Amino acid sequence: MDHREEELFRAFAVSTKRHRYVELLHTKRGRDKVRIALDHFNDLDPRFCKQVPTSEQTPVGILKVLKSLGAPTQCYLFSSACNLDGHEMDLQDALLEVIGGGMGTFVSCVTGKLAYFEGEEPNRRFICHRSE
Repeated sequence: MDHREEELFRAFAVSTKRHRYVELLHTKRGRDKVRIALDHFNDLDPRFCKQVPTSEQTPVGILKVLKSLGAPTQCYLFSSACNLDGHEMDLQDALLEVIGGGMGTFVSCVTGKLAYFEGEEPNRRFICHRSE
């Protein structure tokens, strides 16, 4: 298990489900279950995860917001897409792959502090940020 994945759920999942997600990540079968559930993931904590306005839902717009919040050039992906899951990538390249791809994906920029989430449905795009 990658600690970055655990921190995504500790930081950005609703408190009622947080423990369960973290617990599932400790086994391969559980991790796969969580990964596949990302497509229809509805357990983002609204205190920290804000939907990206439709006009800014582009790779350039989202990159600009993430950079303004302190995102480095490298990121980590936790995704229902096998070709993306578990990879470290250049942030700009990752956003180009993820945005509009129709796969549930967390792009972790700063572990437990800053991430981007996209679900399978159109317009399910969120900036997740904890400043404390």
